[in-house]
Amino acid sequence: MNGNGQLYVMVGPPFTGKTHWIDTDGFEEAFPQMRPPAVIDPDRVRRALTGRFAVLNTTAAEDVLWANIVLMVRAMLLNGNNVILDTCNTRRFQRDKWRSFDPVYVVMDTPLKTALQWAKESSRDDVERVIRKGFDSFDPVHISEGMQHRVTPSQ
Repeated sequence: MNGNGQLYVMVGPPFTGKTHWIDTDGFEEAFPQMRPPAVIDPDRVRRALTGRFAVLNTTAAEDVLWANIVLMVRAMLLNGNNVILDTCNTRRFQRDKWRSFDPVYVVMDTPLKTALQWAKESSRDDVERVIRKGFDSFDPVHISEGMQHRVTPSQ
């Protein structure tokens, strides 16, 4: 990929601190030599399309969403921008689409107990099932997938 931009793919179940880490200068502290990144958050793209954060109601609609996100990432990297993809990417098949971009995986090492507490503190305790499912189905990032940066959020 030309343009010298770098893709950073966030990895972690819901409520593990991915967005918080980005919003509180975690990136700048972890990668001080890099230009500030553009952030692509598929949940916000869904909200722009539908007015809500929920997953789109058909597989075809989700496929179109992700095809557009891949194009957004490619265009930003070709323009020399660093890009953070702010989404869970907990399953290996979800990360596979990014391998051709030679990404750095930013893996959130947040315990389940902490994620559940953060959800409760944000008045989102209705997502406990989703959080538990994300932890239960998590495929750890294997060294063969590429470079990793691990983050242990303060609790």
